[in-house]
Amino acid sequence: MNGALKLVAVANLFPGTAARLILLLADQKAADPFRSGTWRVEALADIGVEAFVADLPEEVRAGIRAALVAQYR
Repeated sequence: MNGALKLVAVANLFPGTAARLILLLADQKAADPFRSGTWRVEALADIGVEAFVADLPEEVRAGIRAALVAQYR
């Protein structure tokens, strides 16, 4: 949700532009909270943000997971 709010904040810096706000997730598990029927889906729709899951190769996902682990050290 933090990422979605950042998208909205940046879009608000450029009023009048026709930006499409997309929250792109790299993992099905990470996308679970943004599935149909959750409050997050409704909240994102209300602020104009769409959520999608990228179809990435497993080695790319593994690299992303490793980078996330390194960030939290």
